[in-house]
Amino acid sequence: MSFPRTFELVSGLATGLLGIIVALTLLKDDLDTTRRLELEFSLFQELALVLIFFMAPTLLVVIGSYFHAVLGDSGRGRVMIFVGSSLLTVFFLLFEINAGYAAMYRIGLRSWLVVLALVTLVTSFAVRGKSHRKSDA
Repeated sequence: MSFPRTFELVSGLATGLLGIIVALTLLKDDLDTTRRLELEFSLFQELALVLIFFMAPTLLVVIGSYFHAVLGDSGRGRVMIFVGSSLLTVFFLLFEINAGYAAMYRIGLRSWLVVLALVTLVTSFAVRGKSHRKSDA
């Protein structure tokens, strides 16, 4: 596997790992806040929000980078990376514009998630060449 493909795969996997870290951090922060305010923690609702806003787009980026870098499927892989990166960017912008200064608490984690997703997207467009699939002879 060439260096650009390896870099694309590593940045996709790093995006996935950081997405898991962001999701767990947000769940922990919400749990701590509800305990501090002596409210009931709605685990199902919090998990659904984290899955929709962070894990699903991150999973698209990871699977897309695998399809594109390892399997050489530039069609589906690049589309998955593009959709996942776009969703992460849009959700980041919506949260930061709506929440204002209160959201600055964890802006570093969320911004690095977007940066890694965009690096994966740019790298997928930089990777050119023949597919690495083995032909059946």
